[in-house]
Amino acid sequence: MAFRIAHEFLMIGKESLGFSKNYFYEWEDGMGGPRSQIFLNLRIDSTEVPGNEIGESIFEIIKNYFFHGLERDASNRFEDTLKEVNTEIRKKEDELGIKFVPNMHVVVAAVWGDSLYLSQHGESEAYLVRRRFVSTVSEGLSDPKNKDELFSNISSGDLTAGDYLLFCSSRLVRYITKSDLGKLISEELSLKVALNAINDAVSIDLMDRMSVLGVHIEGVEEVIDGGDAQDVS
Repeated sequence: MAFRIAHEFLMIGKESLGFSKNYFYEWEDGMGGPRSQIFLNLRIDSTEVPGNEIGESIFEIIKNYFFHGLERDASNRFEDTLKEVNTEIRKKEDELGIKFVPNMHVVVAAVWGDSLYLSQHGESEAYLVRRRFVSTVSEGLSDPKNKDELFSNISSGDLTAGDYLLFCSSRLVRYITKSDLGKLISEELSLKVALNAINDAVSIDLMDRMSVLGVHIEGVEEVIDGGDAQDVS
């Protein structure tokens, strides 16, 4: 099963020190495997490290490793990908002579077929909105006592048409209740309008800048024998 997916980026709040960026890449099903997407929401609270270089390096590893050896189980590929990222980050810290992992706030996710694979570090959080009900799906994935590893654990779960995902560089539900968040997301006609509504609801109270990567599972694409792919909502 391949989903039809929309995504939008949003920056909330005033400009802040450090580096913040969202990344997205889609793997076409014509290259083997189902049509799939990877997402990265990254914030580094430091001006002493080259944030853009680190972000690009992480995302290149994710693309190259997760979409390699597609005959292997996606969960194993995702776990191995994050191990490679951890290795690369340790090398960067050695090169720069700075331990910057404690200043990193990251959500990384992959949608493979109808499954979501996810990991998190720092203050970043990921939310699943399904029929107005909001779940924090990144809870418990990072180990606050482990200062050396960027990624410690992964989680996975099934997605369904109509789901929304929010990958945030800090705790969004600190500024809005889950019930209000679910209502704002579910009542809007488009993802972009929904994110703007969230911005209007939380920007006044937000002290620091927050980046949000929103994803909407709009429907599934079904291939009819002898024909082209059709959208099925």
